[in-house]
Amino acid sequence: MAQGRPDIPADLKRRVMMEAGYRCAIPTCRSHPCAIDHIDDWAKVKEHRFENLIALCHQCHARKGNKPGQIDRKALLGYKANLSTLNAMYNDIERRMLETFAERHNEGEPWGVIELDYRLHFMVSRLFDDGRIEVVRDAMASVFGAVTSVHYGITASGIELVETMIAARPVMVREDDAEIPEF
Repeated sequence: MAQGRPDIPADLKRRVMMEAGYRCAIPTCRSHPCAIDHIDDWAKVKEHRFENLIALCHQCHARKGNKPGQIDRKALLGYKANLSTLNAMYNDIERRMLETFAERHNEGEPWGVIELDYRLHFMVSRLFDDGRIEVVRDAMASVFGAVTSVHYGITASGIELVETMIAARPVMVREDDAEIPEF
C-alpha cells in the first residue's frame, strides 16, 4: 500500500467482492483468490469509489494496461458494468453456465453441452426462458425409466451474449432495450 493512501473501507471491499462473487471479474477467467483494484489508478483519482473498483486475480491485474493484448480501462469498465447487469438477470448457476461456455469458447473448444440433474431446471429457467440455452437431448432415463438429467446447449442468442461478455460490450437487459452508450 502506498504511503498516505487510506485503506479501502471493509464495507466497500465486501460490496466489490460480492459483486464479482469473490472471483475475478473477467468472464473468461473467474479465478480466485482475487484482490480489489482501481479501474482508474489511485494515483490519478485519489479516492476509493465503488464505481471505480473491480475484483481481479493476480494474473488479470498484471495484464491491466493500455498496450495491445492487455486489459484496458474501457474493457474494465465494460466488465464492471456487465457484472451488475448479469447479476440482476441471472442467478449464480446461470452465470456459471455462461462462464463455462465463455471458457470453452476462449480456449477454442466447441460450445458443447452442460448436463444438469433434471430437478435443477428451475435454476436455469431464466436462461432457458430468455432463449439463451435449450434442451439439446431429451432427459436421460434411469434403469427404472425415471428422468435423471437434462443436456443444455447454448443457442445463437446465448452465443451472442457470451461473445458480448468476453468483448466487454454492454449487455442488454432485453433485446428491445434502447441503445446503451459506449463505455
